[in-house]
Amino acid sequence: MSQSGRVQLSRLRGFVYALGQIALAIFGANVAFLMLVGPWPRILRPNEGMSPVELERAGRQVASAEREERRLGQDGTEAQSRPLTVVVAGLSTAREDLSSAQLDTALCHASRVRNFGRSGGSFRQFEYLLQPLAHSRLNPAFLMLGVHPAWLSGHARRPVEVVGFDDLRRAPDTRRLWVAKRLVAQALWLRDTRESVHDVLTNALLELRWSVAEHFGLTVGSLFGDVDGDTSQPFLYHAARAPKAFLDAQLQGWTDAGWFTASLYGTSTANAQALRALLATAQHMSTHTIVLLMPESSELRRLVPTVARTALMAVLGSEPDISIIDLQASMPDSLFHDYAHLNAAGRAAFTTIVAGELSRRMGCGRTGADSP
Repeated sequence: MSQSGRVQLSRLRGFVYALGQIALAIFGANVAFLMLVGPWPRILRPNEGMSPVELERAGRQVASAEREERRLGQDGTEAQSRPLTVVVAGLSTAREDLSSAQLDTALCHASRVRNFGRSGGSFRQFEYLLQPLAHSRLNPAFLMLGVHPAWLSGHARRPVEVVGFDDLRRAPDTRRLWVAKRLVAQALWLRDTRESVHDVLTNALLELRWSVAEHFGLTVGSLFGDVDGDTSQPFLYHAARAPKAFLDAQLQGWTDAGWFTASLYGTSTANAQALRALLATAQHMSTHTIVLLMPESSELRRLVPTVARTALMAVLGSEPDISIIDLQASMPDSLFHDYAHLNAAGRAAFTTIVAGELSRRMGCGRTGADSP
């Protein structure tokens, strides 16, 4: 190696070393700052996860549906004889409780149904995950939104009680384990906050991509990949009843999320505003917007404060041209897989009920399933 090459390599090593030292110093200062003053600024504390990963899954699902609809349109036959009439949107209960294949055959008109249920637990998450569908070129006559009153509460994380290493040293033996747990909680908060900041930046870049796509008239597939994926509806819950450990964890998760705290509900909260935005988007996407109150077990209905349903109905009542199908208490507990999702038998029974409600709104009375 020449003398000049050695000099350049030496400079490069020095630069890498200096960069590593700076990064280590920033990391150490950040951890020390966290230990001294706790999580800051508060805006970084995520109230609920707006996961770009889940959004990408939603986008790919919509892109696959768009691709399939284009194929049907090119073929002409099925697109004309069985147009896309109903789109179901929601979170996990819409995905698990309504069979689009069963609705296809049960509705009175020769129509097709697509289900775009995702995963989440608040109206902010619902509005966020509806973006790919809202930007798509799917134009159903009926858009049905599966919702729950508890989604108005959002997710409320417990605040982190700040402790330092000095607290661990000075704590009596009976409290050292508690202090150590608080230190671990702070470390986990630091990790989660970094993930949250990453998600915020990713979502900001995605908003820019949405704007570019709209300006140039691009499809959802151009954002998430023009995929030729499986558009069949996946069901995760098949067993008649979930194990007790799963049920206990489910209730604990909802407790931590604030679903059972009456003070978190209202008509002017962030989730209420998200619901209004969601309804406005839905009305822009379709001719008829239907809000479907999804079925809940008697235990879940007992635990969620009555103010949740009152607030939901107040928001829905203030929106014009919204049709409501209230089936919240329509299914017996024996047809639930857990406290919110139906099992296979429940899904079949509930889909039949919804098919009847939809057929009446389509102006064709009773379905074949309703006939004697």
